[in-house]
Amino acid sequence: MKRGALALMIALAALAAGCSLHPDYNGTTFACEADQTCPAGYACVADRCLPDAPPPATCAAAISAGVNYACAVRDDGTAWCWGQNTSGQLGDNTTEDRVTPVAVVATGLPKLAAVSTGFAHTCALGVDHSVWCWGANGDGQLGNGTTSDNHAPVKVTAITNASAVVAAGRHTCALEAGAVKCWGNNFFGQLGNGSTGASSVPVAVQLAGGATALGLAAANSETCVVDSGHAVQCWGANDAGQLGNATTAPSDQSSDPATKLPVKMQLPADRAVQVAVGADFACALLDDGTVFCTGHNNANQVGPHTPGVDNNDDFVLVPRQVPLNVTAKALVVGDRFSCITDDAAKLWCWGADDNFEIADGGGPHDRAFPVQVDYPDAKLASAGAGFLCVQSSDGLRCGGYDGFGQLGDGHRTTSSVPLAVDGLTGLTAVTAGASFSCAVRGDQSVACWGENDSGQLGDGTLTPRARPVPVVGLHGVVKLVSAHRHSCALLGDATVACWGGNSDGQLGDGSFVDRPLARPVLATDKPATPLANVIDIAVGAYHSCAVLQGGAVKCWGNNFQGQLGSGTPGSNDQALPTDLAAPGAPAGVTKIAAGVEHTCVIADAGKIWCWGANQLGQLGIDRPNDAQMIPRQTVTPQKSLLPAGLAFDQVSAFTDFTCAHATSNDVWCWGYNNDGELGLDGTSFFEAVPKQSSGLVASQVTAGEIHGCAITAERAAVCWGGDYLGQVGQDNYDAYPTRQMVAGLTGVQAIAAGANHSCAIVAGGGAACWGDGRDGELGNGIRLSDHPVAPALACPQ
Repeated sequence: MKRGALALMIALAALAAGCSLHPDYNGTTFACEADQTCPAGYACVADRCLPDAPPPATCAAAISAGVNYACAVRDDGTAWCWGQNTSGQLGDNTTEDRVTPVAVVATGLPKLAAVSTGFAHTCALGVDHSVWCWGANGDGQLGNGTTSDNHAPVKVTAITNASAVVAAGRHTCALEAGAVKCWGNNFFGQLGNGSTGASSVPVAVQLAGGATALGLAAANSETCVVDSGHAVQCWGANDAGQLGNATTAPSDQSSDPATKLPVKMQLPADRAVQVAVGADFACALLDDGTVFCTGHNNANQVGPHTPGVDNNDDFVLVPRQVPLNVTAKALVVGDRFSCITDDAAKLWCWGADDNFEIADGGGPHDRAFPVQVDYPDAKLASAGAGFLCVQSSDGLRCGGYDGFGQLGDGHRTTSSVPLAVDGLTGLTAVTAGASFSCAVRGDQSVACWGENDSGQLGDGTLTPRARPVPVVGLHGVVKLVSAHRHSCALLGDATVACWGGNSDGQLGDGSFVDRPLARPVLATDKPATPLANVIDIAVGAYHSCAVLQGGAVKCWGNNFQGQLGSGTPGSNDQALPTDLAAPGAPAGVTKIAAGVEHTCVIADAGKIWCWGANQLGQLGIDRPNDAQMIPRQTVTPQKSLLPAGLAFDQVSAFTDFTCAHATSNDVWCWGYNNDGELGLDGTSFFEAVPKQSSGLVASQVTAGEIHGCAITAERAAVCWGGDYLGQVGQDNYDAYPTRQMVAGLTGVQAIAAGANHSCAIVAGGGAACWGDGRDGELGNGIRLSDHPVAPALACPQ
């Protein structure tokens, strides 16, 4: 039995027994009780009951934060890694993700002095000046003359006197006696040897002017050095101006062969002492403590935007000085944020903070100007993809994104197998929005959990919840639907109540103000009277719709692509329900569904009609010979091209694809298919004409953002499509263009696919969710922490 299936069974059994503990997927972390208390031996930290543990490790001699994983070298010369491990980048001779540090092991591995993490490979510098690498090796980035992945360290060929090594996206570079050698992918010229051919063994970089290198940095497809004249030379991709030479020409695509070699960054003076490279940007520290950055600036990682100077793509082509109020002594950069330490060892950061990677207590939003981060001091620091690790005098802590266990404290915010939702039983329906979930209880009340920035949980607050909370004042719910940031409920008296985000009038109450509590939708013709005689409802990203008794349709909210069906596209958003355009409106509508910018209904004895955006074929109205003439939009209903002999009883949409369930229990899907979300034959091409999911016999189908799910005739759950955050439920993180059985679910009564997660009602009426849980949408008490945590790195005795 898989670990996820066992955890789910244990959790559901605990709920049935009335147990107050809430185990997560590793069995060691528990959700705090409502009063923030925990069982004996546990302490409540960021809504989690964590076992009593030793203080943060103080033995880290070197640290490196990469893409979804991190590594540290202890003061005994051993390396330890944690987080994502799909290519063996943790070096423990497995490909299993680790939520706590594991030792890097290999025959002949010397004591280590430094470690560097890349995209999916890792390299380390031995105290004997050798270089060892492990992990992904499809481009030869391990430097041992092969292109086969290695799950344990292998020695790099012909490097015997290295003083530094850096692992980047798919290439690696080392500094050896002032010379730079690189190996691996070279598509953008990032090896700096004048070519674009990959190399599985080190090749020499030809620095301009015969200079030698003093310092080295690399990330993605770029490499930079501080040379012996204290200038910065860079090479590789330059599509965002990250090389800092006033152009956006990648160094491998110019007609001048010399530009395949290093180019000089245009700093105000040749006084650089350090260079650091992030995701499409770079920064340099000068000897006077000033910092200059260049490249992609979509999150202010280069510094505050300059109106009228920055171009539309947020590219900074010539290094710009960062406005610091302190003197910088050291520099580190992550994927979209930058940090410096000052002369008092205080840490200052700017740029992206949507994962709390900066963790200055100011909330998850970009920092245009440097802010002080809450660490007592910064002896060591390393920034990765959405997270930051800092060794202070009181120990090692990491903060930020934790979807793969890269914070190392024993848990992660994603789960690729179903987990029980805390405290819910006797459920009749479940929904999944963008980053939140809701369920209808047996007494027709509603509970929601997850993100709450627009009031989508309906509890009267904007506070995110990692466990279910009741929607205040809502009773008698017959049907519940959720989308990106809002929900609507069909009530027993045939009226509709909506709550949450309302930026485009999608709540239908005549306003454009978010509502954290359920609020009735008002009809257009009678502004003071609730919409009545409703038999079905649907919500899209920024619009909502209702079917009235007799088959009429009314929609409200955003209408940019004509998704309201009123016959007039554009920015004429409607905050009150509007009628479907006539003529052309289908007769006898019974069911409705809404995607991000399109709407579909079942009418005319089981036929499907759609309108709105159609750039990706999500309306299903285009014949094969019209593929080159696909209409990008239709503002009035068009009949989808489904077989004449079939009748449909369910239609589902969330973003840019649509799925429908036939009365014969067949499933048909059409539209966007880049990640295999149509669940067809393994292809990834969009389909403008509906296609049958061959062999699937189902009782329900649900469309998410890039994945879909269904309930089989045996009451099991199957999902397909993008699984990058575990939303397909396959105990790993990949894409599945063909259907996959969700592990550990039986007796499935209902299922819902959201943006990056899925939820189901299982036998006994409990709920289980899987996929992304960064905002608490899995309902198991775990969410992204806004405070740094301590990796469970054991120090040598």
